[in-house]
Amino acid sequence: MQMRQKLNSVFFGLALLTTPNIVWAGEELNAEAIAAYQRGDYAASEKLLTDAYNKLSSSKGESHPDTLSVMSSLAFTYFKSGRTTEALLLYEKVLKSRTESLGERHPDTLGTMGNLAAAYDELGRTAEALVLEERVLKLRTETFGEHHPDTLRAMGNLAGTYDDLGRTTKALALEEKVLKQSTEIFGERHPDTLRAMGNLAQTYGSLGRTTEALALKEKVLKLRIEISGERHPDTLTAMGNLAQTYFQLGRIAEALTQFEKVLKLRTEISGERHPNTLTAMGNLSATYGVLGRTAEALD
Repeated sequence: MQMRQKLNSVFFGLALLTTPNIVWAGEELNAEAIAAYQRGDYAASEKLLTDAYNKLSSSKGESHPDTLSVMSSLAFTYFKSGRTTEALLLYEKVLKSRTESLGERHPDTLGTMGNLAAAYDELGRTAEALVLEERVLKLRTETFGEHHPDTLRAMGNLAGTYDDLGRTTKALALEEKVLKQSTEIFGERHPDTLRAMGNLAQTYGSLGRTTEALALKEKVLKLRIEISGERHPDTLTAMGNLAQTYFQLGRIAEALTQFEKVLKLRTEISGERHPNTLTAMGNLSATYGVLGRTAEALD
């Protein structure tokens, strides 16, 4: 199973944590929560955000903008930890409050709408995800223009859903556009550009363009390791995706090496019951099966 990355708008929450006029958390907590998120330590980020949420909901109420910001960021950590149903419930709550108080064209509302769509997609509710993502892209384009970074992120997310639905031609057109513009705006080492590059590689793979997919995936993994280290969740996703392409090309020994590394690191970082660990386990088992190592495959 290959993994496509949709961009959640966690920065709508975490960016607010660094805003000077929000004094509830203090600079130390702000720095800790952001640092934990950036290094992929979602458990630490979750604890900090849960503490902040409990304080804010008691002192300012559930519908206060500060509470909603932290709630949205907490939902993101649930999402990244594989607790998608919990993330979904929080996102639905935040979206309702933000739509009522800010209107649906406000950047925070649109960010939450996109995050909710990503949760729907992760849970297999693709039709609901598609409706929301098309709405988000339409509103972002009308409000900010198609070259705005947030519009590009919405475009990339919609492309991912098109690919999930087998509408690969539409997905390809959007993803090539997103990668071109992201590279021009951010540079090729920016997380948004790397995400766009990885997603385009997935679509190339879906279309049987494996040589192009391989070149992009090798580049993404190299840059991810240089920027974030090999233990970061996004690096492990890139590693697993590259292993899948090696597998498809019959380069089983190379696939095996990558799959074994991914499973080892996923287990150490997230535990053996995390959905991403289970996916890594399944991929490695399939590879053992191809190699005739049946006992290991069954384990």
